Amino acid sequence: MVRPLVPDTTTLIDTIRHPEQWPTFERHVRTGRLWLSSVVAAELLAGTRDSAEAQWIERLVSGMRQTPPAGRVLTPDLVDWTRSGRLIADAGDQMCLRSDSVKRRRRGST
Repeated sequence: MVRPLVPDTTTLIDTIRHPEQWPTFERHVRTGRLWLSSVVAAELLAGTRDSAEAQWIERLVSGMRQTPPAGRVLTPDLVDWTRSGRLIADAGDQMCLRSDSVKRRRRGST
């Protein structure tokens, strides 16, 4: 089985800005390999610079919603958001611990 692709916002922005990548992108959409996160769709729409970009994103979202079998848009639910919040908090805690450790080493204390 081919692994599904769920591009993040940065990846899709790169694709939008580089038309030479569009044929590969379209092939992944046509074959059903590409899924769109509703979070990414929201971020893309929030960052559009003009109405042409907004229309392009709207067409992408509409097309992904209509791609068989039951649409290719992933929408996180409460459980997903809660789990991601915990992961972010844990990562932040780990970064703070590492940051504190680095600060102590720089000051010469342990």
